[in-house]
Amino acid sequence: MVSVKHLEPDQPRWTLSALCNRGGVAHLYNRWRQTGQKADCLLQTNAGLRCGQEEAGGLRNACAEGDPDTLRTWATTLQPHLGEDCDRILAFLRVLRIEDRLPGREHLRSENLVQHLPRCLGPLGLQDSVAFRVYDAIVAEIEKASRNEIGDGNRPLTTDLNRLSSKGQLDSLLASKKITRYRLKTALNALGHGAPVQLQMVAPAEGMNRGALQAKLERGGVGPTGIRNAQNLRLNWISHREQWKPDLPSSHDPFDNVSSLVLNCAHKAENAARVPGSRYATTMLNKLEDMLDSTQFHLPGDPSADQRLLLGCAYQLTDECQIFWSDEFEIGS
Repeated sequence: MVSVKHLEPDQPRWTLSALCNRGGVAHLYNRWRQTGQKADCLLQTNAGLRCGQEEAGGLRNACAEGDPDTLRTWATTLQPHLGEDCDRILAFLRVLRIEDRLPGREHLRSENLVQHLPRCLGPLGLQDSVAFRVYDAIVAEIEKASRNEIGDGNRPLTTDLNRLSSKGQLDSLLASKKITRYRLKTALNALGHGAPVQLQMVAPAEGMNRGALQAKLERGGVGPTGIRNAQNLRLNWISHREQWKPDLPSSHDPFDNVSSLVLNCAHKAENAARVPGSRYATTMLNKLEDMLDSTQFHLPGDPSADQRLLLGCAYQLTDECQIFWSDEFEIGS
């Protein structure tokens, strides 16, 4: 979770008290608690932090260095600002990072155009000459999301009767505020520069938990590279389905039909490859790839959807324990 606090040039540097109460530390702490205390937290500001071991600058340094004794001292110091639970505050400080002196409002655009955008254009198949338009398109989508406007690829909030419930309204609000990869792809393609933008695969976060997908592929004899590729493809499938799933109440979801077809193909591939007691994942995967390279599959939303998305569906079904790549076993055994 990220909290960004901007100060104008004539405003003073953050003191410890101001950083906690107006500067976002207390807000991040409360959000971290509400979301199950599982997220890493980042506080960013363009303003400097007041120096001193017991000031805001000292807190930034302590979080960066991660010394347990120093953090415990800071947990006690922050109790008047964050609450009485010293152990919980300590756990929060272990996942908190503070970045100060980031570009201010007057320099932010030029900093991003020079430092960050150029390395993104090449992989997207875009020329340096369109950097300004690309940047403006991205910022426009972020502004739409912050104002809860419906951008391209996002659906009206009132089309699903289920969304009249409080949970449905919350889900709709969050969906309209998400900056998805496909939302950005749609915005960049609308610029009309050359071939359509092709999104790169999403790499799983460092330290991703070893889940059912990894455990099953490992048991079937798939190596680390194949597992990483499977995780990438599964994430792409999840993103695609989230972007294009139907919004109207209906008994027919085209993605459910695709999943059923993929599961049926996986069943046939397993029958052809399975040798009880052996590792047959590679053979099964090769047979499944041949079956998925077919015109029988229709994926909503993206005419460029190909075999990789269908494999991502298979890996999602694997994570849901509907597909095995070896003899069945208990996850974690």
